[in-house]
Amino acid sequence: MGEKVTQRFAPPRALTVVLAAAFAVALVAPATGSAANPWTTPSNQFLDMAHQGGELEAPGNTLYAFKTALEDRGADAVEMDAYITSDGELVVNHDRTVNDTTDYGEATAAPPWDNVATSNQIWDHTLAELKLLDAAYKFSPGKGEYGYTPSDPHPFRGIATGDVPPPDGYTANDFRIPTFQEVIDELPPGTKINIDIKDQSQDVGHVHGIAAAQELAAILQAQPGGDNENVMVASFGSEQIEAFHNAMPEHDSISGSLDATNDYALGGQPFDPPIQAMQPPDKYELSPGVFIDTPEFLKGIMDTNGDDYAIHVWGADGTDENDALYARLVDAGMQGFFPQDSTELATFLCANHVPDATGTPRCTPPAEPVGPIGSLGKVSTKKGKIKAGKKAKVSGSVTNGGDQAMTNVRVCLDIPKKVRKALKAKCVTVGDVAPGATAEFTITVKSKKKKAKGKYKLGVEVTSDNGGMQTGAVVLKYKAKQGKTGSAK
Repeated sequence: MGEKVTQRFAPPRALTVVLAAAFAVALVAPATGSAANPWTTPSNQFLDMAHQGGELEAPGNTLYAFKTALEDRGADAVEMDAYITSDGELVVNHDRTVNDTTDYGEATAAPPWDNVATSNQIWDHTLAELKLLDAAYKFSPGKGEYGYTPSDPHPFRGIATGDVPPPDGYTANDFRIPTFQEVIDELPPGTKINIDIKDQSQDVGHVHGIAAAQELAAILQAQPGGDNENVMVASFGSEQIEAFHNAMPEHDSISGSLDATNDYALGGQPFDPPIQAMQPPDKYELSPGVFIDTPEFLKGIMDTNGDDYAIHVWGADGTDENDALYARLVDAGMQGFFPQDSTELATFLCANHVPDATGTPRCTPPAEPVGPIGSLGKVSTKKGKIKAGKKAKVSGSVTNGGDQAMTNVRVCLDIPKKVRKALKAKCVTVGDVAPGATAEFTITVKSKKKKAKGKYKLGVEVTSDNGGMQTGAVVLKYKAKQGKTGSAK
């Protein structure tokens, strides 16, 4: 998102004028109708969008950082930055230069990188040349790659070059500058990705930025199924956003450029091309010592206009990324934050059961098991004439309303002792009844021709190894001679 840990947001002075003016202007702009925005659906989601894969925890913008952020550090999405190489490959790196994050200029670096006279700009080199660099060379846990001090620990140095074996499950390439194609090939399908096409003042005419946008569109179009709405395309530069949209107009997951956001905030101008997210810093200094809370400010305008945009926030220079910041953003209804430390944000979201991208509260303790809960359904027998000496069928059902299976379920008729000379019935085994399931049963009642007559009320008993006993009753009527028959109530 921004430029560095120490300078991550430096928009032009125009934004100060825009925001200051907007405070004094009551904005009423027409709402734009559109389909449901997947980045705001469900509305209570809040995404842990690991900035560079969480650059304080792993070498930024490497496959290792992205993979471990998603697998081990609680991230819901990963954020990355993109540039075009001299041979037209789209690569992922935070800076347009490589000297702050790699072994560029070190005597041990592979040629041409051992020579400080070599251009340090990504767009001056081929992919093959960039793959020679060690993208984890300057990383130090808790500090990242900036403010490099040789005496700091550098636990992943040398893996990219083959001098040190990689951790189990990873390869040397996971610690090199990756291509975007490698990112989408190696991350789980459907992973939420935020890719920032960098806008650089050194890129005269935006030539390299536009080329990067066009290559990004080509990569996404070539994926199975064509489009990939799990990939949010971002850039401060309107030229890059427009170039991407022109190349892939069917892709809806776009965030507003800096100029487009200015126009929206000041004049209520609709975003063109349409967007699904705004991505501001958590605060902005209007003048020395005078700050505004940018996300809340933009949300107020959005709500007034009736618009539906996700707001994904990143930490401005000097912002402490801590629980107070996270709570503020969650309470204000934002949809995500780009943390440098993904684990820290994930811990907060878990402790507070903040919903993830599915709207499901994180880390909600499972309900206490209630065990099997059996219930006996209606018990009946076939209506009509039952002559003494004939068999009768008693039918019913057993339902398990618990969260564990009822095991070894049996159903018996309780025939009073004084009636046993007239009626006989054997118990039936139903077996196991799964949670939420219903099992039916039928018991055959035999009667003796000379003994069975009159009305008999029989108890029905359901037993199991772990579900207690359920009881009911059935009434049978017999007449020893021709005529009336029995029925059940």
